[in-house]
Amino acid sequence: MSLILAIETATRRGSVALVRDEDVCARKVLGEREASATLLVAIDEVLRAGRIDLSGVDLFAAAIGPGSFTGLRAGLATVRALARASGRPAVGVPTLWAVAYAEGGPGDHVCVVLPAGRRELFCQLLRVGREAVEEMGDPVYLTPSALLERESWPEGLVWAGEGARALRQELAQAAAERGLRWREGRRGETGAWTLAEGVPELASAVARLARVGVALRPLYVRPADAELKWGR
Repeated sequence: MSLILAIETATRRGSVALVRDEDVCARKVLGEREASATLLVAIDEVLRAGRIDLSGVDLFAAAIGPGSFTGLRAGLATVRALARASGRPAVGVPTLWAVAYAEGGPGDHVCVVLPAGRRELFCQLLRVGREAVEEMGDPVYLTPSALLERESWPEGLVWAGEGARALRQELAQAAAERGLRWREGRRGETGAWTLAEGVPELASAVARLARVGVALRPLYVRPADAELKWGR
């Protein structure tokens, strides 16, 4: 059994989770303050709650973005330092992957939409599997109007993320105009979880995707990076 310490500092409220296989041993929300001011304290609290010290962690994982530049720098620097100090490996998990995995179910096509600042959005289409997610297009940075003006959307598309919830009314109307049923991520449907209110689930998703993690480098997505694609 492997014990994973996962850190998510890319979104507005970050989190830390300690996960053993599929079981969440402990988790902590960082709050609205800058991640750098609360992250180490949260890590210490999570390790204490899990009754282990740093040497008991088998793998470190961090959300690599896109998201807050300041939060990403703090999270990635902390994970690198912890990995060096303990001699354990560290991996990255794209933030959009984690949201899709947290909100979608196996087989779902999920369009994750997160705020990017300056009234812009980060967006990506992914297919959720049981233990991983598959990219159906590159992550992009675009305006809400550009997203709403897409001519065709996949049948059965699930919308997820704080940005999608902020645009719920407009996206639902656009879906109806295309003859599609509006579908929201499973956390949004119950009203029991959103990125703004229950971020520990996002750190847990980062941990569960660590086995298919990528290099621990920040993922910055900007307008020139790609054009939104619904499939390959």
